[in-house]
Parts: sequence; structure tokens; C-alpha cells
Amino acid sequence: MISKKKPAPPANILTIQILSYEAEKIHQALLTAASAASMGRKVYLYFTKSAAKVLQTQNGWQDCPAAPYINTQAMDDKLGACGIADFDLLMTGLASMAVDFCISEEALKEFDLDPLTLRTNPPIQISALSSILAHGRGGDWITF
Repeated sequence: MISKKKPAPPANILTIQILSYEAEKIHQALLTAASAASMGRKVYLYFTKSAAKVLQTQNGWQDCPAAPYINTQAMDDKLGACGIADFDLLMTGLASMAVDFCISEEALKEFDLDPLTLRTNPPIQISALSSILAHGRGGDWITF
């Protein structure tokens, strides 16, 4: 009897590409990452285009457009009052769940961002798109 190789099961990887520097989209991307990581999935967060600005230590989140809220502080206050993790709690939690944070080297150039101004917790990897494509190969992709 000739046995046929069964195809390998799909990779348990989720790559989340974040393009938009809008608080609601970034927050939802982080919530999605936290949910997937809590289910045991390997998660890559890839911040590119204007979304890369949120990873700056100086006002990255604070300057993020937060419509329909007045600003990100108002958004975080509302989320906290509802028992929903805010930006800082999600960033801390994702770091503890070994989620990989990557920033596009192209976005650093496009938006004149200095790598020395990026957050250090969680650690941020500077990556080319080709690296993210390789890491996420065979897994699921979501774009915000």
C-alpha cells in the first residue's frame, strides 16, 4: 500500500499588520493580538506606515487621533471604566505573552523616526517586509 503524505497542518501563526495611526484601529489590533496569544498562537505585530509612530516613547499614543473620543486619554479612561484593557495595559500584557513587536524599516525612513526614540518595553524589532512575510508564512494575516 502506498501511503500519501498528508499536508502539514496550517501554522498556528497570526501576523497583524497595522497601517493606520488611528487609536481605535490600533487598540483593536492589540486586543486581537492579546486574544490570539491567550489561545496559544504565535503573534507578530507589524507596525508600518503611519501606525509606526505609536511606538515612539514621546507621545506616540497620546498624539494618535482618537475619534470619536476627544483624545487617547479619554479613550483609555472610557475603556478602563468599562473593564476593557487600555493601551498601556495591552502593551504590557502582550510583552508578557511573548508577542513579537516589529516596526517597518521603511516606515522609520518615511516618517523620519529615530530608532532610539522607540519604546523598549516591549522590545521592538526593526524588520523589512520580507522578514515579516517569512515569519508569517503559512499562518493567518489581519490588517488594520
